[in-house]
Amino acid sequence: QPSNGFYTLVNKYSPEKLVPRFKHHVCGNYSVEHAIIDGIGIGDARTLAATQHLFRHVTDWKRLFTLAGKHGREQDVRALYEKARATTRVKRMPERYRK
Repeated sequence: QPSNGFYTLVNKYSPEKLVPRFKHHVCGNYSVEHAIIDGIGIGDARTLAATQHLFRHVTDWKRLFTLAGKHGREQDVRALYEKARATTRVKRMPERYRK
């Protein structure tokens, strides 16, 4: 049985729990990087606040920015990272992605 991808991952890592607004079945590998892009795509304030906590668990910054470029959301990822950095402890973004 496939998991409810985005909401399962966000509720696992974020102290702000979300009630699923839709079914998001995922078959295969669904990483934190995918969840950040999907959270920005959903875009409401509560989802963005919960998505900020996922930056603590990013392991592959290249994958994150490749997905962001594919969806046209690079600036949104940088803005959300800066907001997350102001409120929580997050991993440092490599300089080449800071632009």
